[in-house]
Amino acid sequence: MKQFKVYANPQECYEAVQQGWSWTAFGFGPFWALTKKMWALGFGVIGVSIVLGGIAVASIGMEHANLIINVGSVVQCVVFGASGSKWQQTHLESRGFVFKDTVTAAN
Repeated sequence: MKQFKVYANPQECYEAVQQGWSWTAFGFGPFWALTKKMWALGFGVIGVSIVLGGIAVASIGMEHANLIINVGSVVQCVVFGASGSKWQQTHLESRGFVFKDTVTAAN
């Protein structure tokens, strides 16, 4: 069983946020952020990844840049997986959602 924090906004729209590690955020990173309406985070990470990848390729060549890009991608996945749920909670609160309850459910 998993724990979820339930949030509601004044229009009675509800959102449940799973606690702990987020496999969806781990696997999809900035695209997960975009689906959660975290525009700045999603587009920011995509933009920074493109710019840093281009700088790496231009400065050290494609062979060594691949290693740096791959390591950066793994680090990005781990950071999103570990922090995704907390980021989602903070974003919901900034959009006017209020914490209602913590529930335990299968999914």
